[in-house]
Amino acid sequence: MENYTMQPNEVVLCKGDASVGTPSVSERAHIQLMPGIKEVMLTNVNIVIISKTKKLFKPEEVSVTTYPVSDIKVYDEKPQVKVKGNTVEVYMTNDEISLQFMSLLLARKFTSEIYTILTGKSASERGANMFKGAIDLVDNTLGIDSVNTIKGVVENGVVGSVVGGIGK
Repeated sequence: MENYTMQPNEVVLCKGDASVGTPSVSERAHIQLMPGIKEVMLTNVNIVIISKTKKLFKPEEVSVTTYPVSDIKVYDEKPQVKVKGNTVEVYMTNDEISLQFMSLLLARKFTSEIYTILTGKSASERGANMFKGAIDLVDNTLGIDSVNTIKGVVENGVVGSVVGGIGK
């Protein structure tokens, strides 16, 4: 991080080491890994990749590559970031990068933070909205109020709900 100067409104959300890949020019389906492990940092503004090369009898060479988070493609309110094990593929308007993290947990955290930046919702909020949408679909299709039905079963028990339902 000492090689990257952050903007005043920029904060680090996730940081770790990864092998970085870029699509080959000749075959876009194949990802070629750049040699060595890079320091990858996700801020609320950029994805930053810091590459350090140490040569014998020469000072360390540092290369900093930034990708604006705003350039990540979004389709149907879903950022185009795919996780496959500990590999994260990020699809941007003009580029693609593949990051192979050292751990599955770091890959998931990196992806989750990107989703939060671009959608404004945490993973739990997105999950709750999906669940609510599914319940609404079932209620509209069957013409029932499933939440109050389940609430009645929990409060009165199965027998009380059945007897109360027959009484109504």
